[in-house]
Amino acid sequence: DCQELARDSFAHEFFVTYSAGEASAHVLAFLAENAQYSRVAFPSSHPGTTLVGELTVSHANMGQPVIIISPGTAGIEGFSFWERPWARRLSDMGYASLIVDSYMSRHSSWKNHWRIDARTTRARDLLDAQAYLAKQSFVRPQSIGLIGRSSGGTAVFAAIVQDPHAPDRKS
Repeated sequence: DCQELARDSFAHEFFVTYSAGEASAHVLAFLAENAQYSRVAFPSSHPGTTLVGELTVSHANMGQPVIIISPGTAGIEGFSFWERPWARRLSDMGYASLIVDSYMSRHSSWKNHWRIDARTTRARDLLDAQAYLAKQSFVRPQSIGLIGRSSGGTAVFAAIVQDPHAPDRKS
């Protein structure tokens, strides 16, 4: 029953949830075999914030490359037809992926998404996602990439040029 539910997880929006830290090998194997994606929580460098995202693990359980996906201003909930299909395509090619949702992490309503700056806050969230993924046993730490759509692309470019240890800038 669990396997059937997990296999249809994309259609039913069923999530397997676990938080920061390494998941046991059998949980990762189950996810790779059955689930389309799982909700994960990981530390943020912003005080008082825990970041959330959707993790898709490919069938190659260990030492796999990962692509961090940065949504546009709509977030995962607004245009899931872009981010989630890319996560599935990447999985089919042997990549894990993590869709980072800066908006859900901050309980931001749709009308306030524009207030979360892609050049500072969202770029830092991508760097925090990279740090989280680099510590996971199923990830090849030197093979973490980024893609983004719309303002998510802006966040990607800002993360690339930002010093990982730079303090947040307010604009």
